[in-house]
Order: sequence, then C-alpha cells, then structure tokens
Amino acid sequence: MSEIHLFTEPIVIAANGPFPTHTIPLKAMDESGTLICTDGSADKILDSGNEPHVIIGDEDSTHLNPSDCKGLWISAPDQNKTDLHKTLDWCSMNNIKTVTIVGATGDRDDQTQANISLIGRFVPEMNITIITDVSTISCHNGNAGFISFKGQTVSLIGSGTITTQGLKFELDNQKLEHITHGVSNRAEGTQFEVESDEPVWVFRAHPE
Repeated sequence: MSEIHLFTEPIVIAANGPFPTHTIPLKAMDESGTLICTDGSADKILDSGNEPHVIIGDEDSTHLNPSDCKGLWISAPDQNKTDLHKTLDWCSMNNIKTVTIVGATGDRDDQTQANISLIGRFVPEMNITIITDVSTISCHNGNAGFISFKGQTVSLIGSGTITTQGLKFELDNQKLEHITHGVSNRAEGTQFEVESDEPVWVFRAHPE
C-alpha cells in the first residue's frame, strides 16, 4: 500500500454492507469519478452494473480475482483493521481529502457502530461523509456549515463544547449533557452551522 496515485473526484467508497436502495446514495455512486470498493463490495458493484476503479482488502470476502478487475487491486492483509479502515488509511496516504462512503451501515450493528466512529479518526485531515438509506453522517472539529431544508431532523453526538446556528434548539457554547441530548433537533431553514472544539458527529435525515 505504498503507491501514490491521482484520482478523479468525486471519490466514493463502497463498503461491504447492504447495497443502497435510496436515491441519494445511489446517485453518489453513479456520479462518482472514482469508485473504491472494500473487498466484497466489488462483487455487489459489478452486479449493479458499475465498475470498481480500485479494490482494497484482504481478499477474504470477494469471489473475484485480480484479473477480474480493470482498475487497481490493492492487497491489504492487516487483520487488526477492517477493510474500510484500511481503505481510509490508503486514501489518506494518497492525499485524498474528500470521500463519500456508502454501504457502511445496516448489516451488522457492531460494524455500523465501528464505521460511524471510525470517521472521527480522520478529522480534520479528511472530509468524510457516510450516506445511508436514512441519513447523511459526517464528523467535524471546528466550524462547519450544512445545506439543509426546513424541518430536517438533525442530530449531534459529541463530547465537546458546541455552538449551533439555524437549529430549532440552539446550543450556545454548551456541552451535551448526555448521549441523547443532541438527538432529534430540527433545521429552521435551508442551512445551519455547527462549531465544536472536539469531534462532533452530525446526522442529517434525508427528505421523506
């Protein structure tokens, strides 16, 4: 995993969870400039009619061989990290700054929790967004602005001091009192801002 490559943006990582069904993650894949697959997700991507540009993993959950891939095949045998973790490490090494992840939730609860927590490991060096069939999830440290819609469900999870602008229940240089304190807030308009002195996870529900 030592080669440095240049890639076409936007860059999308397909993790090996259930294949997306919502139009938002499907659109992200369709409009990707570079589609990176974590091992077994390559099988699903090929079945969907898309072509992986890069496959990364330990080759224990794919039925493909390197000769089946027209793009890069990166062997990553480290069993102490998940394939998604190794893929994000590889993106960081290749100076990729912005990625979208699909297929990261919904199959196993432990992997869902690990994948959502994992993106905080790469703040602030990478701008990582997870898009599920339900919401868009990102992690930020500092000030971040978001495009929204009136009434959008917005949840914040983090331990830092947080200030918000544009939400129904504003925070003003406050710490969340407990893990559920920031759950089920609402956007007041077409944008909002969140500022935090520690990583904060922002969940934005898709339109119904």
